[in-house]
Amino acid sequence: MQKIAPIKVQDEEISVEFTVVVPMTVQANNQHKHEEIQKRIQAVDEQIAECEAYADKLNSKIDNLTNHADKIDYTVAIASGVLCGIIDAVFVGELDLAECREWGSKTVDKFVKKVSGEDNLEKAIKKLEQKTKNFASDPNLGDFGGGLQHHLRDFAHHPTIVGLAFSILTQFTEMCYGTDVTGKFIVVPVKDKTRIADTIPKKLAYATVDWFLHLVSDMAGSHSSAGKGTGIPGPILALAKELSVLPPFSLIKLKNGNQDITISQLISKIFNGTLFAKRDKNGKIIKDSVVGLDLRTGIGILKKQMLPIILNEVIVRSFYSIRRLVVELRENKIRKFSDILHLDWRKIAPVGNRTVERMMTIASGTFMACDMAVAAVKSAGKSAGNPVAFVSSFILNVNFVGIGRFALAVFTDVKMGQKKERLENERVILYSQMLNLTNAKLCYIQMDMWLGIENMDRIEAEMWQSCADTEKTIAEAYETMIFSVNYFSDEWVKIAKSLETIKALSKKVEEKNPGLVEELFSDDTPKINDSED
Repeated sequence: MQKIAPIKVQDEEISVEFTVVVPMTVQANNQHKHEEIQKRIQAVDEQIAECEAYADKLNSKIDNLTNHADKIDYTVAIASGVLCGIIDAVFVGELDLAECREWGSKTVDKFVKKVSGEDNLEKAIKKLEQKTKNFASDPNLGDFGGGLQHHLRDFAHHPTIVGLAFSILTQFTEMCYGTDVTGKFIVVPVKDKTRIADTIPKKLAYATVDWFLHLVSDMAGSHSSAGKGTGIPGPILALAKELSVLPPFSLIKLKNGNQDITISQLISKIFNGTLFAKRDKNGKIIKDSVVGLDLRTGIGILKKQMLPIILNEVIVRSFYSIRRLVVELRENKIRKFSDILHLDWRKIAPVGNRTVERMMTIASGTFMACDMAVAAVKSAGKSAGNPVAFVSSFILNVNFVGIGRFALAVFTDVKMGQKKERLENERVILYSQMLNLTNAKLCYIQMDMWLGIENMDRIEAEMWQSCADTEKTIAEAYETMIFSVNYFSDEWVKIAKSLETIKALSKKVEEKNPGLVEELFSDDTPKINDSED
């Protein structure tokens, strides 16, 4: 019921009342539109809820990939690295290759017997050799240094990804790949063409399965010299040999007495053991002192050098875990044992987060710095200026397991940083989508208030276009911010360099004209008149 203001008719006030009746068709249409809009608002709310849940997961992952280490964490990591470096220098010391070879041989012999299914090592090797008669490059041992060197110089005999690639390449090209005696990369034809398969599946089988089993048989030498013959190079030495044929390594030459030898030749001396062998008064090698640095010796080195690496790992991760446990107990006000179950153990566990990985990077880096410093000092004292002798001594004193652990720590830390950056960018996009959805919800609410208005479909289309434009504007603003930060950083470096240049020039001017710089910048220097007069 509606009323209008009273009106006068011949000095009498008359009040008029009326009722506005909305046709049933209009009411029904508005009700239908209201229900439709409410459904769309509900759908948007569900999308926003999904985005919020995903944003929580992203924030948790980003926090886990963020380094929260402080001064105390860094101090403990450095102290652990130094302590383990001292332990390595005192208790591990210089490697005894004969002892390492003995340890490694036992492990390799067991592995060869297990793969072949034979209890006797000689029979085990012979059985594997018979099974791998399709390994194509083995008859070419004469092209790669014979029985003593072909496992190193023939790249298909390397237990690496590169070795597997060359084994496959040999099947498809009928060529063998490796180095000559000087370290130069050479390619020679396969001598026994019956070992080249005639179909692609067979080629791949010969180049992979036979390759692996052949390397297993070669680990402990041939069946005629089981346990004593030349084995295969370890992965690190094999990789070094592969890199030695590439510039700049192929161009480097080292002084060895009156001779110059290449990096590749130096690696060959390491493999066959002549680099570390003892010599008599006449400079000739004592045969019993020759121990090659093949895979068996490498396994022994790994076993001996593991102690300080494991200790470094235990100290750092234990400290991290205990310190975070204390913090969690304090923050959650734990009063009884059952409350411990409610702790966030993800924050306490010393694995899978950026903080503990950064601590391990610092600890392993410190360990390697101490280890290499000690190795360099010892080697410099023994080598008397001979580069090859220095390298020989340095290899026996440096901890190779520590090098591998440091490389792994750096790789893990960097990878986590890259993943964090990717997730942060994803979070920015997600937040812009959530803003887009929120704007859409507001527009739907306004549409619900505008029931009865015409062209609602057009209004809705314009609404979504407006939301899309808003999201695009936010993305462009974000890109502009990143560009501005990078530009400011680059310009700041240029300004700093310019200031250093000006400072250097002023010193030169002062040297040649004493007092001139002071006079130019003194308060008594005449001022330039900038007025129009």
